[in-house]
Amino acid sequence: MNKKNLKTISTFLIILISIVLFVAFIYIEAMDGKVTPAFIGILFAIIPALSINAIWNRKVKKKIK
Repeated sequence: MNKKNLKTISTFLIILISIVLFVAFIYIEAMDGKVTPAFIGILFAIIPALSINAIWNRKVKKKIK
């Protein structure tokens, strides 16, 4: 597999896992009868976005000699 395919698969997996975790979190909170704060959705969106950004925009740091 080339790097682009690996990046695409890992991006898809990150999105899928974050959606499953979000739904599971909301379900657990609803089972307990708790009200979830409004910012939880943003929290579950920022973390995967940062990880996907890190995968697609890797920058090589050059060593200064």
